[in-house]
Amino acid sequence: VEDYRKPEYEVSVSLPGASAVSGDQVAVTVAADYFFGQPVANATVRLQVYRDPYSWGYWDDWWIADVSAAATSDLIADLTGVTDGAGRWQTTLSVDTPASTDARYRFKATVTDPRGLPVEGEQSMTVFWNSYKLAVATGRYGYRTGEPVTARVTARTHSDTPLITVRLLRDEWPDNTTSDVIPPRQVTTDSAGEVIIELGTLPQGWFRLVATGVDERGRTVTAQRYLWIYGDAA
Repeated sequence: VEDYRKPEYEVSVSLPGASAVSGDQVAVTVAADYFFGQPVANATVRLQVYRDPYSWGYWDDWWIADVSAAATSDLIADLTGVTDGAGRWQTTLSVDTPASTDARYRFKATVTDPRGLPVEGEQSMTVFWNSYKLAVATGRYGYRTGEPVTARVTARTHSDTPLITVRLLRDEWPDNTTSDVIPPRQVTTDSAGEVIIELGTLPQGWFRLVATGVDERGRTVTAQRYLWIYGDAA
């Protein structure tokens, strides 16, 4: 059994931000520095890039993220290089996700110095399919006939405030038809990323409130909420 050797340097991975959008080019910097301050020059670098499933939801005014621990990571890239005189190695790669899904990227760097001592460092970022998240909510799930219904659409964006189309739909069974209950509305969120929509009173039945937008890459963002309008006998 090989004797344990305490690391004499540390390895870090730097990314341009905590998130990116699918298709972005991301610059990755691997740095290796001895604890006494000098760079680890001419060291071998191995960078492994993994992609994990990532999802999020909107519940009670909170954005909730979920990275599935049971899911298998996909190895997206396995790159090698050598640190320069400053103990740095850089590369740029495209981060992509399957269509209409988000992902979590992990960048795992292993640096081996000239004496053969490997040290690891890791960093991660979220890669979104769209440039903003969209959610639609109402105060309650069910409303009595005659009660006014108010909806709130929330967008969290990294760019300009998006223009959002809001539709209130009624799905008819067993005909499998869908119709607009009110004319579609185009709304713009405020500085907090929110907009309040007064839907008024609605007839009895099941409804689907749908908000859609298009980001600067032409990708559609959609969120929906079901509503039940019931009578006195419900």
